Amino acid sequence: MAPIVKLMSAGGFIYEKNNSIPFVVKESPNSIFFKMMDFMRNCKLGYAMFHSTPLYNEIIEEIWTSCEYSGTNCTLQFTLQGNEYIVNSDVLQACLHIPDNNCDALPTNTEITTMLNFINYSLPTDNLGKIIRRGLVREYSYLADAFIKVFSGKISNFDALTNSMLILLTMLLNDRYYNFSTQLMYEIGAKLGDKANRKKNIYYARFLMMLANHVSPAPLVISNPTARFECFVQEKRVLTDILRLNHNGDVPVVYLPIIEVTTAIPVSIAVTSIVSSNPVAMESVAVTQQAPAPATKPKSKKSSKPTSGASQKAPVVKTTTQPKGSESGVVRGEGRDESQRNPKNKEGEVSVSQPSPIVSSQQGTMSKMDLSTSLIASSQKDVIIETSSQPRAQSKRVRDTSSPQSTFSQYQRRVKQKSKVSQGAHTLEATLPVSQIQFDVLGRIHNI
Repeated sequence: MAPIVKLMSAGGFIYEKNNSIPFVVKESPNSIFFKMMDFMRNCKLGYAMFHSTPLYNEIIEEIWTSCEYSGTNCTLQFTLQGNEYIVNSDVLQACLHIPDNNCDALPTNTEITTMLNFINYSLPTDNLGKIIRRGLVREYSYLADAFIKVFSGKISNFDALTNSMLILLTMLLNDRYYNFSTQLMYEIGAKLGDKANRKKNIYYARFLMMLANHVSPAPLVISNPTARFECFVQEKRVLTDILRLNHNGDVPVVYLPIIEVTTAIPVSIAVTSIVSSNPVAMESVAVTQQAPAPATKPKSKKSSKPTSGASQKAPVVKTTTQPKGSESGVVRGEGRDESQRNPKNKEGEVSVSQPSPIVSSQQGTMSKMDLSTSLIASSQKDVIIETSSQPRAQSKRVRDTSSPQSTFSQYQRRVKQKSKVSQGAHTLEATLPVSQIQFDVLGRIHNI
């Protein structure tokens, strides 16, 4: 067996090979895995699994050395370019686009065992601490390996499914999410360990870089753009080994309902949220894009400042100084795209991805107008109308010429009232989400 190659930065930090992106390149010898590839790309955790970003050493190493995990509060506290941040599970959830809770408890041992039996796990299930990939059929063995390498902190023995990974995987396969981001925060905290005795072995580098992009209110300042690594990708040989060993090759594969439903979604729609700078990941996306790309949405003016709302990043810190001899590296992070996910930005525009709060109050009036649209959301100057019946299809922005003047006047009054409330959402504590924590540049902590 070839020796494991370690990535080491100039600062002496070793980047451990975990937090990888699944290998999803469709090749004829691996055709039995195509359905699982489509499922991973299209599933609700697809963004967390596939989003790729350059791993800038100076950013990740600053977070790693300064970060402290609080198991009591389930928070990560770290410094980034002179500012201090506290990140809770809500911020991590927004950063990784993890689904909201849709049940009130974690999967029980009985539910995990039922799932394993349903997918024809061939080994005993009386001890969930000894579940291994060898007992899974080939398709699920590939899925489990990819899932472990994305979310687990381990860098060896990917054959074993720990209890925490079984819980997270059961959530995915049953489409029942409860505190997923909290469980993931525990995994990251376990790898951080005690700050005083922390080694220079960095885990979860991809998630840490995504988190840095998310919480920073401005593009990160990168003094050495060449000191970077690319995200790890699951090894192609995993698929070859599964086929060679042929574990449970004669056992029929049974796909759970969520897999059947998810793989029915056109791939061209599902991959629109996957942004990857990794050549392997991009190739895997390009191979499966068979349907034409959706029409380009007309450009609209959006506020470049962080917006308020449930999915807003908790720490709001503005950097006032720039280190000497540095250059502004444009690190594209989901933090600066928050206005596209929030119902309302600072200038009163309405997001395309979420319905406006005004929609529910106007449903009675609009239904009488016999409109055939599925979603109506408004901005101060025009109306967003989503006419497509496909999920996540892009919306068209058109001028509202058919609405009665009285309805439009009523809408304007509502916008003015709401703008008075939301004005200064980043400075008034009364308008910030309860679960968020805000810092100012001087380092004072405001618990909100």
